[in-house]
Amino acid sequence: MQTIVSAPRQRIGIRRSQSADVSVDHRVEIVAVVGALVAMFLSSSAPTGFDIVDAVYRGLFAGGVVTLAATARRWTWSVLAGGAAVVTASLLGQVVALVALVVAVGAARSSRRRVVGAAIAAVCMPALLAQGVGPFDRLTGGLLGDTPGTSAVLTVAIIGPACVSGWKRLPRGRRSTVRRWTRRAVVAALVSAGVALVALAASAPSIRSGLDASEQAAGSGGDGDLETATVQLENAAASWRTASSRLGGPWMLPSRLVPILGQHVRAAQIATGQAAALTESASVVTGRLEPDAIVANGRVDLNELDSLTPAMDALAGTVSKASERFDEAASPWLISPVGARLDEVADELRPASGILGSVAGAMHVSRDLLGSPDGSTIVVMFSTPAEARGSGGFVGNWAEFRSVDGEVELVEQYRSKELNDALERVDASLRTDADYTARYGRFAVERHVQDVTLSPDFPSVARTAADLYSQATGRSVDAMLMIDPFVLEALLAFTGPVDVDGLVLSGANASDELLRGQYEQFAEDDDERTAVLDLVAATVVERLLEEPPDPIAFVQELAPLAEAGRLTLWFADDSDGEIVETLGVSGAFPEVQDDVLAVVHQNGGQNKIDTMLDRSVSIATTLSPSTSRVHHEVSVVLSNEAPPSGLPPALIGSNDQGLPLGTNWMTLSVYSALPVRSVTVDGTPVAVESQREFGVHVHSVQLALAPESVSSVVFDLEGSVPFSDTFTMDVPVQPLSRPDDLQWMLRTDDGTAVAPSASWSIGDGAVAISSMLEQPQRFDFVLSP
Repeated sequence: MQTIVSAPRQRIGIRRSQSADVSVDHRVEIVAVVGALVAMFLSSSAPTGFDIVDAVYRGLFAGGVVTLAATARRWTWSVLAGGAAVVTASLLGQVVALVALVVAVGAARSSRRRVVGAAIAAVCMPALLAQGVGPFDRLTGGLLGDTPGTSAVLTVAIIGPACVSGWKRLPRGRRSTVRRWTRRAVVAALVSAGVALVALAASAPSIRSGLDASEQAAGSGGDGDLETATVQLENAAASWRTASSRLGGPWMLPSRLVPILGQHVRAAQIATGQAAALTESASVVTGRLEPDAIVANGRVDLNELDSLTPAMDALAGTVSKASERFDEAASPWLISPVGARLDEVADELRPASGILGSVAGAMHVSRDLLGSPDGSTIVVMFSTPAEARGSGGFVGNWAEFRSVDGEVELVEQYRSKELNDALERVDASLRTDADYTARYGRFAVERHVQDVTLSPDFPSVARTAADLYSQATGRSVDAMLMIDPFVLEALLAFTGPVDVDGLVLSGANASDELLRGQYEQFAEDDDERTAVLDLVAATVVERLLEEPPDPIAFVQELAPLAEAGRLTLWFADDSDGEIVETLGVSGAFPEVQDDVLAVVHQNGGQNKIDTMLDRSVSIATTLSPSTSRVHHEVSVVLSNEAPPSGLPPALIGSNDQGLPLGTNWMTLSVYSALPVRSVTVDGTPVAVESQREFGVHVHSVQLALAPESVSSVVFDLEGSVPFSDTFTMDVPVQPLSRPDDLQWMLRTDDGTAVAPSASWSIGDGAVAISSMLEQPQRFDFVLSP
């Protein structure tokens, strides 16, 4: 009886144990599934670049780790949770992992160890899968860097103890199943990789041909041989299409599913496909571009322009799409050489996209401007930095062009004095933006239109000039262009020399003659000088319209002058200035990010003495990262080389202001986000006028530089500028006869390291630069403790 009674009790005990084990297994499975789903949808890790496939991989990986952690030893849970808290780049992930760490420490004697271990792993996996190395990177001073290799190594190290321990405790049958499926996956991956390598090898000749033909086309286009460039671009497009078809066939799909390999295949497919699209679209543009046909005999062929515009629109769209696609191809899973090359191409395409988009937009604006049946008015201002103004120089001559149905004609030329007389007759008023009115309204620009360029912001200048010209002439202005003698010298390189009444100008001497020589040659007859200049301008324009230069060589020659602010353009229909800004011809004062430092002087003597002035700017900057304070000591050394005699009054006189000959009378201004503490001239404190313009301070002093003298003006500026890890400084340029010599040293007051902007040197706890300031600059300084 005892035997009969005891047997059933043993069977009942076994059934209860098995039932409990099954219940725990179910709970672990549920936790694993939940952990997998969370990892699938909350993590961004993308080893293949296929969203759905990557989600599945994340889920399988997370589910596997959760399952193994459920049977692992308890101490491995603390490693898992603590490691996740340290390396994740997600703040939420850090908090969740820290909570999991507390649970792991407290679960040492938990009776439900398997469920607890699974739960700890489940909440830690999304944190581990987040890109970056989080606090660990900061703790190591950034030496590791945010790379997938670092993240992968750290993740493996953190989950390793739990996975190894859990694997040893896993039932033998499950381990056998996992091994079997792992072998199959490895074989499939190797086969897929082999197919990908064969396809890449088959594509290699086409890729090399595409690269060679693309480079040759760039060279031919740069030389102006558009016909050859078109053929080379077509050949390049054919080669790229071949490579793209071989790398993009259905046989490549399995390799796209292999982690890491899939990202490289995807990058190759994007690169070859976009290269094919770019070269094909470019070949259409070069094939349709016929400069001699677009402009001939002073007339723009609107049909030719209409034929080219859609091709340019298509190219701009193709480049924009290619830029987006290359950005998509970038991935932290790519090996360094591949990723670096993709980044280089993306960096090249990004500005090209903006420029081509603006070129296409400019073509539409130009089409409306030049092809208007009612006619459009284009006004050109000729400025001279020999008499400095904020945007360059004094405006002496104006030329009005009229375009009707593509025919461009020079219809009027004015001296500024003639426009001033007209403005006085109509009792003109200054109608412009608030900044311009506040700063320059007192100078009665509406009666002295030659001074319209007082502002260093050409869009403000152009709007003001267009309105004043309209008041003087009764004709609305659709576009304004400003050029100086350096631009005219570049144009003469295309038109050939011009000889008008003994004034010979060429591509080698025009700037010298226009800045200074003409005033010496016609010292006794200013009326003859102005008449000669009118004829020179008319001759150059006529030759350009009759025989337009090669557009590529033309752009290459004028681009540096536009960057220097010597050639600026404004369209009435480009209200926000986006087109001219992207094309680099806006001449706009920068939108200040953190701080700006611009040195500007205005000639007050009404002479052409600034051809004999050198400016040397030295800046010592101290940053206080803890308080966001900035201190600049700006030293401007002015060397007036003008002699006290021996030159015409137009060059060294002061127009009845009673100053000795050779005196350079000026207003010197410094623009900065900082208020001024003091200004000294040769060590003596002087009065300073402080105003606001463009949202920043502008501090000004008046100076009378004696002939053949040197003077030093020091501006002491200090104030608060909100900046964090990066300090950005904009440095505009005033287009002068002689560019500024810039010396600049920047340091911090608390030992914070400064990573210099490009071209800066490091030494003595500071960063420094020494250069000629020939175009606007933006410097970014990265600060790190």
